[in-house]
Amino acid sequence: MDITLPVVDPLLMTPKSTSQYLRVHKLSFTPSAYSTSVVSFRDSSTGLPVGSFNVPDVRPVGSETMVLDFGDGVRLTRGASLQLATTNGAAGHLHVDVRRISY
Repeated sequence: MDITLPVVDPLLMTPKSTSQYLRVHKLSFTPSAYSTSVVSFRDSSTGLPVGSFNVPDVRPVGSETMVLDFGDGVRLTRGASLQLATTNGAAGHLHVDVRRISY
């Protein structure tokens, strides 16, 4: 799933039923503006963090894309959504690789 930040709805992906859970495999973020900010992700049921990106106030030398690769994935609580939180108006392109898994 590809998303352009900022967004209004903080729920990036939700399970289709309470018997499903989400498994987060990879998150990629390419800022379009640089100002000290944080883009973070958490389990909507528990509030536990999945991961975050710290955006610097200046463009770094080299690759602009930040990646969190969880390999086999991070499993969220059954029925929980992947929730987004940002600070200081983080803006850019977000790619989310999440799978819905049924019990």
